[in-house]
Amino acid sequence: MGLKVCIICGVEYSARGSRFSTSKFCSSTCFGKSRRTQVERVCRNCRATFPFNPSQMNTYPNAGRYCSRKCGYEYRVKKNANKPSSDRYGRTRKVADTNWQKAVREKDKSICRRCKKYDPYIHTHHMATRGSRLDLKYEVSNGICLCGPCHQWVHLNPKAAIEAGLLVNTGSN
Repeated sequence: MGLKVCIICGVEYSARGSRFSTSKFCSSTCFGKSRRTQVERVCRNCRATFPFNPSQMNTYPNAGRYCSRKCGYEYRVKKNANKPSSDRYGRTRKVADTNWQKAVREKDKSICRRCKKYDPYIHTHHMATRGSRLDLKYEVSNGICLCGPCHQWVHLNPKAAIEAGLLVNTGSN
């Protein structure tokens, strides 16, 4: 095991044993300094330069792109300003959707059709799916109230849901 040169302080040291044979640092102090090394980055939003620790790159999303959380937020708001707000499935929220949900909750008195549980914010469900019958999307008669677990059950067990009258067989189910 020959002598090695520390990449931080330049001191020669001997690598002892298998643990230190691949080491690039003479001590834990130099290793710590390597972890605290900072580089200059340019913020995507305000174009200001800021110090960044490369060891944080895998710690959180968007690390090293913005000088602060506020700048990151402002950048995302500007970038998405012209896009409609949407949920995780890419569906946009429309006034007509909200009105349909209110009407269905009113019709069923916010009571689950399957288990009879009351919830003022109960899920609304299309008996004939929107994908198969787009013409019935805003028909109140096509909607029923289901609590969260029952709504999930309907989508996981379509054959049983059709037999129970909670889903309409349109050929694509």
